[in-house]
Amino acid sequence: MMTKNKKLLLLIMLACVMFISVPKAFAYFSTYTEVSGSKPVILKEKSGFKEINVNGNKHIVITADDDSDAIYVRVKIFADDMIWNVMTVDYDSSKWTKNGEWYEYNEVLWPGDDGAVMDISVDTTVIELTQFNVIVVYEYIPALSDGNGGYIKDWSVGWIGGGD
Repeated sequence: MMTKNKKLLLLIMLACVMFISVPKAFAYFSTYTEVSGSKPVILKEKSGFKEINVNGNKHIVITADDDSDAIYVRVKIFADDMIWNVMTVDYDSSKWTKNGEWYEYNEVLWPGDDGAVMDISVDTTVIELTQFNVIVVYEYIPALSDGNGGYIKDWSVGWIGGGD
């Protein structure tokens, strides 16, 4: 059986525990933050992709927008195997490199620059198809500074895609 002194001691200890923990709980439940307004997110790297039909062939021009940061671009072409056999991809080999399935533009595209040019032609005289698709997809990434006046082309960082 508990004596009166033990009950009083127990009540005092319980009051101390409550006194210590209640302010933290009260602060947790009564503190909040309210924010209004918005901030638009704008990507600094932008590009344009023009695919011009010239007598059934594709003339590709990739540009960096006037308000863009410097970018690197690459192109991937999708077509049926039969079309690949009669298709020609013309590009300046001093500016483009074939890397696996991708054609990578070696130079940095500066704002307003339209140096990434490629022509894709299909010899339709040797195939019997009247309709076929050649799909061109492009990606671009920011040209990252290497700290020594050059630029890093790192496709593993992520991609920003486009194309038709």
